[in-house]
Amino acid sequence: MLFYDIKCTACDYQKCSVEFWGVKSYLTEAGDKIDLKGVIGWCFDCNSLSIIESLNDREAIEAKIALHLKTKPKGLKHFLQSLLSSNYRYDLAKINMLAKRLNIIQLRKGKELCLKCGCQNVRYFTQDEEKAMAQDAQMITEHPNCINNGKLYSKRGFYISVAIAPQFYNLNGQQIEGSK
Repeated sequence: MLFYDIKCTACDYQKCSVEFWGVKSYLTEAGDKIDLKGVIGWCFDCNSLSIIESLNDREAIEAKIALHLKTKPKGLKHFLQSLLSSNYRYDLAKINMLAKRLNIIQLRKGKELCLKCGCQNVRYFTQDEEKAMAQDAQMITEHPNCINNGKLYSKRGFYISVAIAPQFYNLNGQQIEGSK
């Protein structure tokens, strides 16, 4: 994967995008893994860029579930496909996962957390800011908390290949010990 160094134009702040990589999932008490969507943002408690839990995709999830319910076979055909088609079972499992994620969004919307320290004092990057990060030496945004009023910019690194262990969080968004 390609990594980026993110730096400030006016102070010595520096961060490497490798810290944002890896699979992150909620883990229920029953052992179910639910996809956790994270976005890059600023954590005011960490005073740093971090991955912020994103609970903003409710409409997209509802649309995917509605489309599946609209096209799902009924009765015996549904039963036979669930027995015979691995693709169909995969689609059902995916819809089940989306329904669980939708439940988390409905319970916790507005309570997004920094996935590093667990605080709620965070600011998402806009899509334009995230795209700017992927461009070499582009200004991304104002550097929050910079006493010199600097701006963050990114500098393209090189490609590296690493295996990163998955990280798990409870349904309240706090990291489960031992999953770092």
